[in-house]
Amino acid sequence: MAFRLYYRLSILVSNLAAHLGLLGMFQRLQRMPAQWYDRVFAGHPDQWSQAAPERDRLFMGLFHRPDGRLLEIGCGAGRFLAQAEAGRWDTFGCDFSGEALQFARRRLTKARLVLCDGQALPFADGCFDIVMSIGSHEHFTDPRQGCREVGRTVRPDGKFYILVPTIRSHWEGWGPEATRTHGSRQWQWNLRESTWLRLLAESGLRVEQVSHDWKAIFIGTGQAS
Repeated sequence: MAFRLYYRLSILVSNLAAHLGLLGMFQRLQRMPAQWYDRVFAGHPDQWSQAAPERDRLFMGLFHRPDGRLLEIGCGAGRFLAQAEAGRWDTFGCDFSGEALQFARRRLTKARLVLCDGQALPFADGCFDIVMSIGSHEHFTDPRQGCREVGRTVRPDGKFYILVPTIRSHWEGWGPEATRTHGSRQWQWNLRESTWLRLLAESGLRVEQVSHDWKAIFIGTGQAS
């Protein structure tokens, strides 16, 4: 109950700020504008790719389709997509940091990359066999809308994989990370696993498995029964 009230208040303030033309100021107060990520990626393009080979092998091992259309939301500098496009995947990536996508374009040869907000994807309904999000959804100002976009763009018989490294057992809320990234902190949602499960279910997604091999990975199909 406390989370729902906090969540609704946060979204209400964000929507009000947008309506008043103050969304940029609201995001700056949260230290979450795309420009902040641009600065980080400019100097440290693989900032969020620690232990990436282990993590990427884990994700690639989860795929059951031999090929198909794959989207990574919040693809950053494209380290994961580089492994995906080496196979038979028709790869797509999106990020709201233009600097990150510049590095991704240098690394990738086939992936189609789009500058956009993961809460408003410019793709048709049900057009992807797999939709991935590796440590991005907890940073969205509206994680419910982020989950809805996964549910909208994945095929009914497709798969989704969402990694969330900020699972909490007690307190829930929106706040800065405990550690600084180059002088400042990212903001994020710290939510219980049960809350994420509810958000995914409300978005028309059926969670079939929760893997804790690497933080928490929600795995399922694109249409709840």
